[in-house]
Amino acid sequence: MNKRQRLFNRNHFLNLVEIGNRKINSLRWSSNETREHIFKKLELCMDLKKKGHNFITEVIFNGRKGRCDILDLDTGDIWEVLKSEDIKKAKKKESYYPSECKIYYVKC
Repeated sequence: MNKRQRLFNRNHFLNLVEIGNRKINSLRWSSNETREHIFKKLELCMDLKKKGHNFITEVIFNGRKGRCDILDLDTGDIWEVLKSEDIKKAKKKESYYPSECKIYYVKC
């Protein structure tokens, strides 16, 4: 992917996120997440940074329709870390995410 396309993608996917929730390349977590969940998100974020990608954690999409763990702004990939949640319950949330985003599930 060339630099122009990468910048276009970042802008496009950033515009899907609530304005007050656009903290790029910052690991955020909620108080009800387990240590394992947080550390798995950290590991995924570190991998994205090694690839030169920008990301947002604890993403709230426009219209407050859904919240995901990590959004890769370069590809539009959504990363959901599963600890206590099973895959069936997690997949029910897919309808809240933008249709152009591909969703990956990772167990911690």
